[in-house]
Amino acid sequence: MTLSDTEIQLYFRDVHPVVFAVMLEIREHLLSVLPDPQEQLRWSAIAFDKPHAKASVKDNICYLRPRSKCVEIGFGLGVFLKDPARLLRGNGRYKRFIPITTMKAYPGEVIRDLVLQSSAFDGNRVLYKLLPNDDYQALRHGI
Repeated sequence: MTLSDTEIQLYFRDVHPVVFAVMLEIREHLLSVLPDPQEQLRWSAIAFDKPHAKASVKDNICYLRPRSKCVEIGFGLGVFLKDPARLLRGNGRYKRFIPITTMKAYPGEVIRDLVLQSSAFDGNRVLYKLLPNDDYQALRHGI
């Protein structure tokens, strides 16, 4: 199920027009890559979920969130994705993202590969089971 243009325009009515235009172009690319996404408005973003998914991070493929000067393509379980181009940013427990400022800077093939990886990833196996919280905190602080 995809969102209507009206729904998207109303939800993001306060976003800068240049950022909004970039977000819509990226959305079109993602819709062409994903076979049957469930598109929802949440997290101040357009979330692309696996078909028949519940609204949770483990079922999320990716999301598009407009920022003040860029569009963030985020992956709720991005820490588990292979990123040979090293474009993913973030230091959260699982989430990673790529900021895109213009379509000239849009790495289409890399994003396509990350989206397909995320779509095929089974979040039920590892979510919240990878590391106990104490081990995670130690790794984050470099101990």
